Amino acid sequence: MLRRYLRRILQKAGWDIHRVVPAAPSTLDRVNVYHQNGRVPWSTGYQETRNLFVEEALHNTPLLEAFRRNEALPSGYGTGIDERVVEYPWMYSRLPLGGGRVLDAGSVFNYDFLIALPLVRSKTLHILTLVPEGHCHCIHGVSHLYSDLRSIPIVSDYYDVVACISTLEHIGMDNTAFHAGVEDAPDDYLIAVREMRRVLRPRGECLLTVPFGRYANFGSFQLFDERLVENVIAAFAPSHVEETYFRYTSQGWRLSDSRECADAEYVPWVMQSPKDRPTQFPVQPDNAAAARAVACLRMTK
Repeated sequence: MLRRYLRRILQKAGWDIHRVVPAAPSTLDRVNVYHQNGRVPWSTGYQETRNLFVEEALHNTPLLEAFRRNEALPSGYGTGIDERVVEYPWMYSRLPLGGGRVLDAGSVFNYDFLIALPLVRSKTLHILTLVPEGHCHCIHGVSHLYSDLRSIPIVSDYYDVVACISTLEHIGMDNTAFHAGVEDAPDDYLIAVREMRRVLRPRGECLLTVPFGRYANFGSFQLFDERLVENVIAAFAPSHVEETYFRYTSQGWRLSDSRECADAEYVPWVMQSPKDRPTQFPVQPDNAAAARAVACLRMTK
């Protein structure tokens, strides 16, 4: 019954649902509130809705194949939802089969529904963050490291994959929102890139995403543009690189390119301090939730 109920809610919103995993009644209640209140980003039920949408996407084999092949996404995909709906499937579609060592550089795997995925469970996973997040998955064999990406406490040539999803833009910035310190060193992301390369084994891969568009420094993060992306690639010095871009419009997320995404702007409310920002999310004409474009890099050492 819960599956059918959630399926009806999501299909009513225009989402192409193939498989819906079980969800707790409290989660469904919040999802229902989100839809009844007009699907405003970051309102009650938004994060539960987003996570369920991502979870569904990661069980949708045809969709993952489209991400893997850099093919067009379904019409209306992820309307009103932030960039995680493209970042996670893009990353997941590129994880190698079987075992191997994976460094989660920034704690993007630290969710129950991601840890439970067979493709993730088959790997030795280390999650690295600046400070503890209040929950962990040690019971599942996941190792949690608390350190700075500019100085990774791991020997060289160790990991098969480094996954860094929407983290690089925060390095050297004001990270009080993540219970860390305030810095003004916006070029330090390059130090982290070199460190991620160092801990990768030869022919290992770095799967990295950043919000993309017209450059802006928001204090707590910076919106990457073509120049900063080129700096990342130069610092990593890959033997091979694959660049993929996604653009958000009022019709949802779609495959794009750097040129088309160059003027994309971020919704700054998301990363503003709660004491400085309006209580309610300022609804955008296109219903964007955060980034309006992302750059995804698959770099081979």
